[in-house]
Amino acid sequence: MSSYQDNIRPWAVFQWLPSGSNDCVARFKKRSDADAYMSILRRGDGVFEVAFDGESATPTTGKQGDAIQARN
Repeated sequence: MSSYQDNIRPWAVFQWLPSGSNDCVARFKKRSDADAYMSILRRGDGVFEVAFDGESATPTTGKQGDAIQARN
């Protein structure tokens, strides 16, 4: 279950770990903020990526979710 903070900050910066998994480092309201933060992180070691975490930002339950599934 996602928190309210995750819902209002859908842009996430993930770090790819050597084990093949990833770790959410920070969340932002705007993509430009996430890109700026990621550019600072890339100065050090590690592989980072910005992604829109749509699952926590737009739940697909209820009438809206039914409409989305009906179109697919």
